[in-house]
Amino acid sequence: MSQSNMNQNSMTRQPLKSERKNMNKLLKTDQIDTRTAVDIEERIKELAKSYTPEWHYSEDDPDIGVTIAKIFAGQMSDNINMYNEVIEKYHTEFVNMLDISLLPAKPASALVLFDLVNDTVPGVEIPRGTQLTAQPEDADEPVIFETSNSIYVSNAVFETAFMTKGKEGYVMPLLGRYNVPDLIPAKNDVDESVGDTISYEEQPRAAMKIQPFRLFGKAANISKNALLFYHESAFDTGDNPLYVRIVGDDKLLDKIRTGAYRFSYYGDGELQAFDEVSMLSDKQTFRLVRTVSAPAADRLDMDGRSYQLIVLEALEPVLENYAIERIAFSSDGREQAPRSVN
Repeated sequence: MSQSNMNQNSMTRQPLKSERKNMNKLLKTDQIDTRTAVDIEERIKELAKSYTPEWHYSEDDPDIGVTIAKIFAGQMSDNINMYNEVIEKYHTEFVNMLDISLLPAKPASALVLFDLVNDTVPGVEIPRGTQLTAQPEDADEPVIFETSNSIYVSNAVFETAFMTKGKEGYVMPLLGRYNVPDLIPAKNDVDESVGDTISYEEQPRAAMKIQPFRLFGKAANISKNALLFYHESAFDTGDNPLYVRIVGDDKLLDKIRTGAYRFSYYGDGELQAFDEVSMLSDKQTFRLVRTVSAPAADRLDMDGRSYQLIVLEALEPVLENYAIERIAFSSDGREQAPRSVN
């Protein structure tokens, strides 16, 4: 008997229970339809209430309708069982009729960790296509893998990592310690680092593992955006206001006006916010006022010269670029002694 005839015969008669038990090993195990005879009878009961409400389906007092329903449920259940036991080739042909393509075969893959033996060499290159073997639990012959890329194995240790979110303006430390940017050079000797100190000195090679850290999620944002202006005398205004004119980008001016940016000065060892910041009628000039009770402006010594500092700092992440044509300062100022007299 040819294969085609055998397939045809198996589709025109119902296999016996003994035959079905042996065929299950060759048939598809996934069931397309999971309904049983009981499920079909319950469905008949449910539909009868809508289509023939005058007829009562009773198991205790069955009539000819109940008998026909049970015969139908049994035969339909047998057909479902045969349908679920379709040979895999027929299942494939059925899927082809629906114009559904099988996914292409993919080779097995795995991640492999290479390490040097007792630091014998500074490093070694492993070319692409290097063969590796793995021993399956259920087979005697090893499985051969090949590396998909060339790599260089060295003694380098993963010590620090950070993540940037450009669209949100964040720089977040993930592993290691990072110094928080300080706008005042005089305070650079203060440790304001973020993260955990990791030291791999004098540790056994086996103990040099990557420390656990959170890869995604919110963390401390260590980025800062600010403009720093230094001058020897222009900012020494005493109680008089200081005027700052910014020409070029209306969006930046609106941000400053609404409080997204802050003007401050260096005084009493740290940055001090001006007591009053207002925009003049030209929509380009800001008037900065420091009251009598505010801390006096201090000087910073840099490269042998003494300066005063004015800072324009962003109080929120900067998500766009600004084009500035000119920034100008003007003030009444205090009287200054001349440097020389001719």
